[in-house]
Amino acid sequence: MRSRFSALLLIVSVILLMVSVVGCRSVSEPADASSPPYAPSSPTQEASIENTSEPIETIVPDSPVFTISAFGECAELIARITPGDGEDELHYAHISESGSGYEGGPEYFFVSGDKIYFRDPTNWQWSSLFVYDIVSGEGRRIYDHPEEDEWFAPFAVYNGLVITNSKVFDSETSKSMELEPPVPAEYDVISFFISGSDVYLLAGDDDSVFTSMLDLGYPAAGRAPGWTEARDVCSGEPAEDPSSTIWTFGKLGKRFATMDSAAYLGDGQDGSHYFWALLSESDDRLFEGEHTETLVFKTDADGNLIKAVSPETSWDELYGGCCKYLLNGDGTVYLMLGLPDRLLVYRIDL
Repeated sequence: MRSRFSALLLIVSVILLMVSVVGCRSVSEPADASSPPYAPSSPTQEASIENTSEPIETIVPDSPVFTISAFGECAELIARITPGDGEDELHYAHISESGSGYEGGPEYFFVSGDKIYFRDPTNWQWSSLFVYDIVSGEGRRIYDHPEEDEWFAPFAVYNGLVITNSKVFDSETSKSMELEPPVPAEYDVISFFISGSDVYLLAGDDDSVFTSMLDLGYPAAGRAPGWTEARDVCSGEPAEDPSSTIWTFGKLGKRFATMDSAAYLGDGQDGSHYFWALLSESDDRLFEGEHTETLVFKTDADGNLIKAVSPETSWDELYGGCCKYLLNGDGTVYLMLGLPDRLLVYRIDL
């Protein structure tokens, strides 16, 4: 499917996190793809889980057109995995005799070093982690026993620790420690990222995004891990254009508009912003170039588009709607696509 992506990019003041802009590469078969965990830097705003609003002056360009970069010029295939039912295979689906269970590719994944971790069914009732080694092409299973509401939820992996919203699991000792969730239950965990030696999560809803740092205190005796107080990262509010939403970064931070179906991925070291978007038929005013229904894009600190890339795989080709993006600390974006007979992971340079 072809469509064009409509997004209005405007700005006003300061931001925080981290990235390095790197050049494009050609698509290739999986090879040695060792890379550091993905990691915007820590936020500096005052602790808050309340939205702030200020008057917004919206300026609409006459008819700007931005070109979507060719996927093959910026994406590198780092993993091609064939699903199966074996112990050391990626489990796509598990359905019980009654018809209950899970069907589709993994809901979430995480890249750490030269390994890719997938939240994957153990059977029709439980989930576990499937660990894929990018260099060797081999996989193995970790039984981390997440809570029921985290069977297919976002997670992070750091120094052998599997981290969710409510638990830290040591994959070496199989011991776990409970965590108090850092944000109210009405907010969803969006994703995790690692910055330096710290682990952060993003949580929120359609209107607000918050972040919290995990004080591991681990394995120091007498110190239990715990999340710091949640801090406001960005919030959304309607723009004058009914198809757009103004995103405000920080308490008095920069603002720009995106379409309302865009999802925040994180920020770069230079103040750049990263988004994932699900396009609609009406998203056709500002973008041109070959693309499908999904898009990942980057703007500079002033809200100007730097680059936008769309995968060549259309939504109706996916298995269970398996399409997820992750932002890495070096500015790399990872894309997971699940097809009926294979799962693909790409590294995209924006």
